[in-house]
Amino acid sequence: MPQQRLSFAQWSQRRGSSISGDLLEFSSQQSDDLDVSQKSKCLSSQPRTVSTTSSTKPRTSWVFSHMPDEEVETRYYNQRTGKEEWRCKHCDKTYASSGGTAAPAKHLMDPPPDEFRALLAYINNDIETWLPDTHDTVKTWIMRQYGCQKERVKQRIQSAKSRIHISCNLWTSPNSLAILGVVAHYATEDGQLEHHVLALKDIDSEHDGSHLAVAILKVVDEWGFASKLGYFVMDNAGNNDTMMRSLSLGLLRRYDIQYDPKVHRLRCQGHIINLAAKAFLFVTDNEKLELDDPGVHNVTLKHIEAWRKKGPLGKIHNFVVFIQRSVQRSQKFLTISHNRKLARDNDTRWSSWYNMLRVALNLRDAIDGCFNKWMELDCAGDELSSEDWIILEKIKSFLEKLKMTTKALESSFATLDNVLLAMDFVLAQFEAGKEAYIDDPIMAPMYNSGWAKLDKYYRLTDESPAYVAAIVLHPSHKWHYIQENWKKEWVESSKKLMETLWNDYKPVESPLPLCEVPSTTTNEFLNWIVM
Repeated sequence: MPQQRLSFAQWSQRRGSSISGDLLEFSSQQSDDLDVSQKSKCLSSQPRTVSTTSSTKPRTSWVFSHMPDEEVETRYYNQRTGKEEWRCKHCDKTYASSGGTAAPAKHLMDPPPDEFRALLAYINNDIETWLPDTHDTVKTWIMRQYGCQKERVKQRIQSAKSRIHISCNLWTSPNSLAILGVVAHYATEDGQLEHHVLALKDIDSEHDGSHLAVAILKVVDEWGFASKLGYFVMDNAGNNDTMMRSLSLGLLRRYDIQYDPKVHRLRCQGHIINLAAKAFLFVTDNEKLELDDPGVHNVTLKHIEAWRKKGPLGKIHNFVVFIQRSVQRSQKFLTISHNRKLARDNDTRWSSWYNMLRVALNLRDAIDGCFNKWMELDCAGDELSSEDWIILEKIKSFLEKLKMTTKALESSFATLDNVLLAMDFVLAQFEAGKEAYIDDPIMAPMYNSGWAKLDKYYRLTDESPAYVAAIVLHPSHKWHYIQENWKKEWVESSKKLMETLWNDYKPVESPLPLCEVPSTTTNEFLNWIVM
């Protein structure tokens, strides 16, 4: 209200602005009302003060000149708590002095809402139509606009030329909420490819497949495309398989729709490469592999020994952790590495190992020099030999191929026809490595482990015809790629998959009879052609 803030005239003068005489006259009466109101408040609640000759530090901020007493060293105390506070002479606002002067400064610099609205009304008589009436007005505007846009998108989805394909994922937000993201992909009525975020749902129940299916089915109901539901793209977590089966059952019960959970289940190619890379790095079949605790302070000798047994990879991991666990050791390393830092692997991205190896190989001289100069006993066993560096170079070179393949399959430009081609390429790299290092005690198990993991997911692509169809329907591939690169029995099974897909998509109704072309025409050009 006006009596609670500076009048517009006072505020403008404090800001150093010039205003017209009309506006000054407009706000003069409100300024007088403010003075009367403020005096009555001051009389009713006199502050306690201390002597201005106090030994406390002198005040220098401009905000203290806007307190009731002209003497800036006058102290005001809260009558309930007894703590020192800043008081505004223009209104009854107070702030604790212990909080500094930022809040009082912001209070003084903010324009008074009522006075500012009066200024806008003076400039434009119709401004009240556009100004918020309450604190909830903007929220109401946003939700109204959201509702309008949602209806527009819903109409485009329901009239789409294609089926509605879904990509979804469950992850934990920084504030520890389990969020399920659902994105729709489809071709519109006019043939345009569109993508829309349909939901960001907080999953507060168990994260098993049945609960996820309930959340997905609610999204399908809300947007109204159950009869047009297409493929799902998800990672390889087991609960996603359960979710697809539960979703299939839900569609059958609610809409009497037959929906094959295996056929419509597509797998994130980046996640497949991630699993193959981890199997290669750690020679394991464990898809829930959790690496060492990423915290750099909770590392025991047991952890160090366990990593050391992993060979050169474990040694370089131990060395990086050892350096980064201490500020002093990090500073020492920077002195011999020309201020270039080491990169640390983590437990979520295999590409962090590629980055760690790439940086370490570039800093090989500094790492070797660190062992020669300052190495303590608990890390002496992780010194890298020339043979170790050669192995790390081989590993880095192979990971680089995986990284390039992953990057090619990222973003909105990657399409499904590249999935099997990428898997063919990566499998070929694994097979070449298996042959090249067949007798190598370190590299051979790594290549065998990675190949086995990728081959497992390659075989799972047979469950859905979409992968083959994406290649066959691509103008630059058609059947040529499959016939030239796959075994004969694979080609035959692929043709059966395509036949299954065609039976699913082909028109149900009989085509309209062809109109007979009239034997005669009045078109002079057509008559001229046949002459």
